[in-house]
Amino acid sequence: MFVAKHLVYGHRSTPTSYSGPSVNLTNMSSSELPPSEVLQHVVDVHCHPTDASSILPESMEKLDITICAMSSNPSDQPLVYNLAKSHPRKVIPCFGYHPWFSHLVCLREDVSKEDHYRDLFCTSSAEDLEAFNALLTSLPLPIPLDNLLVELRRNLQEFPHAMLGEVGLDRAFRIPYDYNASPRKLSPFTVPIQHQITILQAQMDLAVELGRNISLHSVKAHQPTMELLANMETKHGADRWNTISLDLHSCGFKPEMLKDIQRRYANTFLSLSVIPFVSWWNPITTTWICVLNKRGA
Repeated sequence: MFVAKHLVYGHRSTPTSYSGPSVNLTNMSSSELPPSEVLQHVVDVHCHPTDASSILPESMEKLDITICAMSSNPSDQPLVYNLAKSHPRKVIPCFGYHPWFSHLVCLREDVSKEDHYRDLFCTSSAEDLEAFNALLTSLPLPIPLDNLLVELRRNLQEFPHAMLGEVGLDRAFRIPYDYNASPRKLSPFTVPIQHQITILQAQMDLAVELGRNISLHSVKAHQPTMELLANMETKHGADRWNTISLDLHSCGFKPEMLKDIQRRYANTFLSLSVIPFVSWWNPITTTWICVLNKRGA
């Protein structure tokens, strides 16, 4: 079971079209969805149902598909855990830290909050220092990487079918002053790519050790992602690396790069989403679909 073998629903989707604080499948007419006997074979390989403030129990009861529910930050790891415990036949839980939240993770336990964030964001100019001071007040104490890995191991071992996700690399995302604000006001700071790689590789090492599939985010990080895959195969050996599957979710790779990855790594698959690709749908996304079809996916 994984990725391109199944139909895929949309990017950051909930179990239904989300237009309010709760998710409720009962508002949808039966004509909007395929019949149940079809939906039972559908897996949403990447969704974030716990982004909703609540999920009504009747929504999950009426859900015919299986969902791979992603985690991404400290607050939603337990939410995904509880959702999977409540609906074990419908939810494949996925645990991990998204690159948008990788700045919340420190590599040493003895570093202060201010020193950790200052080292990451390199506040050299007066303008940067002013932005940093405004941002620092809203940032939490950093989580030591070792503690994160203990929690991640515990969650993955609790669910033998759980995946690692959503994790990845992102060179475009800027840290917001308040992530939950709408609209978000962005700071000038991004997370250094080497810090992201360190956090990501530690999580992926654990996934390989436990034999767990991975949902990988990659935005404007083509070369670092390629290098990471090569390093993982070298570190763990091709046989062990190929025992897991890797879903490149919403990555911005060009078709030629995607074909190169799939030639080199038979365990990689692709899940498309509308938002990053809507303006590219013809011909690039069509080319990607052809690539998958040639692999028999």
